[in-house]
Amino acid sequence: MRRAREAGIDVFAMNIGTDSFTDKQLGFAYESAANNEMKLFLSFDFNYWGIGQGNEIGAKLRLDGKVFVSSFVGDGVNVESIRLAVGLDIFFALNFYTDVGDFNIIDGVFNWMAWPSNGDN
Repeated sequence: MRRAREAGIDVFAMNIGTDSFTDKQLGFAYESAANNEMKLFLSFDFNYWGIGQGNEIGAKLRLDGKVFVSSFVGDGVNVESIRLAVGLDIFFALNFYTDVGDFNIIDGVFNWMAWPSNGDN
């Protein structure tokens, strides 16, 4: 993270799934971010998380009272279920496509098409 900071990067999206090592690795990432004046936000990988896992997702979202949530798969996510489980105001920025998804239930969108693909991604 020190090298990223020196290159002018100040925020990382942490794409997380349901692996047993995720929480331990997030701890290392948060510690490094704090030591290097960086910021992190969680991006839930809904290829692994179930869209109905609001309670489990909500349990991971508390950090200094601030919540920013994203996911590279956002269509069909039960945003209200997650908001209720967390009990905090959440800013949701999900990967939505213009022809899919209810844009009225989220706060922002972004796109993960920055890497090369064969047209099927």
